[in-house]
Amino acid sequence: MKTVLCIGGLLAVAGVFAQDHEGLKKHPQPKVAATNAPVTQAEARATFIKAETVLRGALGMPASSPHVSIPDSDKPVGRDAVVAEMVRFIAVFKPKVKMTPSPVTFDARRLQMNGPQRSNLALLVRKGAVAPVGPLATSKENTLTVPQFGDAIGFLMARIAQMTHLPSSKWTPYLRPEGEG
Repeated sequence: MKTVLCIGGLLAVAGVFAQDHEGLKKHPQPKVAATNAPVTQAEARATFIKAETVLRGALGMPASSPHVSIPDSDKPVGRDAVVAEMVRFIAVFKPKVKMTPSPVTFDARRLQMNGPQRSNLALLVRKGAVAPVGPLATSKENTLTVPQFGDAIGFLMARIAQMTHLPSSKWTPYLRPEGEG
């Protein structure tokens, strides 16, 4: 009897998913720009402004217009400008830092950036805000594609979120005493 009920339940669920959804409103899919094109300065600027606004709200910081140094232009953004902005970004949220994770060890010879931003890039990698073997650190190209830029910003925001929130032993299993749940 249980088998019949189980099979009947599966058929009912399958029937729900197989129903025609003619009554549902169809939303047009927006066109996505080519992802292998370099990110423009305007796109990078808008992303940093939005990210800072969102993080300020999440961390209870006063609203402020971000002072992004990247110009509003259709020219491709260079990796050095992205690194400089990331350093500024970290400085903005420094007052909210509650924990400092252990420094990330990496081979500095792999960094493919020369000039004044190389030391800042090394600092960001050591802080864990930039992937040590990601395109921002190791690419020989001076520009980033949309997915590469998105990964770099996501990596940065994840690290800031980690540094600005103390983990709780209630929700973090590796902080619980041995033998507990």
